[in-house]
Amino acid sequence: MQGDIYNQSSTVSSTHDSITSKELNPSYICEGPTLEEMTFYVSMAWWLEGFIQIIVGCFGFIANLIAIPILYSKEMRSIFNRLLISLAVIDNVFILCNLSEGIRNNIQTRIYYDYIYAYFLYQFHNMTLCVTIYVTVVLAVERYRAVWRPIEYHNSINSVNPWRRVAHYLVPVIIFSVIFNLSKFLEPEFREVRETVEVHNVTLNHTFLVNRTVIKLTPSDIRMNDDYVLWYSNVARLIVTGIIPFAALTYLNARIYTVIKRRRRLTNRPQGASSAAQKAEETRQAIVLFIIVILFLVCHTPRIILNIQELSTLRIIKESLKNHCYGFPYWALICASISRFLMTVNSSSNFIIYCFMCKPFRDILFANIKCSLDRISLPKCYSSSTHLESQTPKDENDHIEVLVDELHINHQGSKGELMNCCEEEEDQSLNLDASTSPNSSIGSAVLKINELSFEDSQIQNANTEYKRKVLETML
Repeated sequence: MQGDIYNQSSTVSSTHDSITSKELNPSYICEGPTLEEMTFYVSMAWWLEGFIQIIVGCFGFIANLIAIPILYSKEMRSIFNRLLISLAVIDNVFILCNLSEGIRNNIQTRIYYDYIYAYFLYQFHNMTLCVTIYVTVVLAVERYRAVWRPIEYHNSINSVNPWRRVAHYLVPVIIFSVIFNLSKFLEPEFREVRETVEVHNVTLNHTFLVNRTVIKLTPSDIRMNDDYVLWYSNVARLIVTGIIPFAALTYLNARIYTVIKRRRRLTNRPQGASSAAQKAEETRQAIVLFIIVILFLVCHTPRIILNIQELSTLRIIKESLKNHCYGFPYWALICASISRFLMTVNSSSNFIIYCFMCKPFRDILFANIKCSLDRISLPKCYSSSTHLESQTPKDENDHIEVLVDELHINHQGSKGELMNCCEEEEDQSLNLDASTSPNSSIGSAVLKINELSFEDSQIQNANTEYKRKVLETML
């Protein structure tokens, strides 16, 4: 049901034909919804996948773009947050794939879009789904190592480049996802299909049935092969994208929860400030992981249910497809539409989790928002300050600057007078008796010169600081 290569635009007419055939032959196997049910499903899928999903997906895409630089900031640099960055990037790719499939299934598209979907988007969508599933598992593995082997974990992350460690996680996941879904390239193909359509003649006020030949995207012979459908499309995908990740996430999170619960019992013991802060950060990251995993399990459960249902009713589905019926019951169609929508919600919700559960993330986000608002308001501040300066050139700031300049000139004059005085005093000291020492008077004069020089430098610094503040105010 996920990533179906059938075009749903022709399902209403095929449902009508299947109902007629079933009435003529009671033993005729034809699983599918009634005409009224199919009409309701098409309408519901259009609103859920073609409208609401686009809004949610656009929000999630923008939110993930906002979260990436925040998670990469200096205050939040860690292996866990780098993995969250990778998850945000992959989620955005998955959102785009889901939106493109929703548009194809529920909005009329041109034939070239079907070619793009058949030879690229269909396979890439399944690969991205597999990557998102196992990146979530990687997050749990990383947290499990951090809480169960903290000393070994911190030694390992300090000795290796953080992005290299992230690559050690992601590269095997991506390679496995690509290899596992390579056979998806063999599933779709385009064929000439003869179909019967109703044509209404306005002049004669009569409806005719007309046969025509069209090119349609259909499942290939490999996709309809019994062994392929059973062992790859159902058994293998159920195990790889369902049972293994669900079991791994359940086990790893249970173990992490055990460690956190045990640490809370030991909180009354004395410990260093750095150790307490580190444990608090690990606990916070574990809580974020718990919520991500719970949301993942909830949103992917309908997909697993559909996979199990398809596996258990495989014979009925095949017989129904041979008889040109839809092959899936009404509830499965509704569940498939909800499943695709929930997976988009799952990829779009991590930003909200970070905002509610991570205080450093909120602080950086609010600081960035405040900075952006300040940048927007800067042109107004600049224009208002320029206007005031042109209207009142002799305002208080100018008066202060004049006072500083006058004080600077006065000290320069005092310094010059003292230098002249010292030269006269030195000439007089040469005529004194040898028993008197001229060094004392010269030394005191030099000391006074140094004091005035120090005061002079302070005034210059104050003047520079004042001009800098005035410039900042104008900008």
